[in-house]
Amino acid sequence: MSQADTVTLFINEAAAGAIAGDLEKNIGEIPGVRAVELGTPDTESDDAPLMVHRAAIAYDPTETNPRSIHEQIQNLGYTVTTLSDVGD
Repeated sequence: MSQADTVTLFINEAAAGAIAGDLEKNIGEIPGVRAVELGTPDTESDDAPLMVHRAAIAYDPTETNPRSIHEQIQNLGYTVTTLSDVGD
């Protein structure tokens, strides 16, 4: 098995109406994903209280890549933002 790389994504769980355990389980089932660590959800604003998780996702780069992980999470019904999308 090769060395795992890590990608950090922000995931809006309200988009799929799921709870954190479901979110972590769903991401963990993506081929090539080795581990998922969810941070405590933050609320975007008082006007639109969406639960947003910062997810650190370890993956095998011989099996997948950040773009594929991002797309597959979106296909599960979640809204995903990468760190580069928010201008870290």
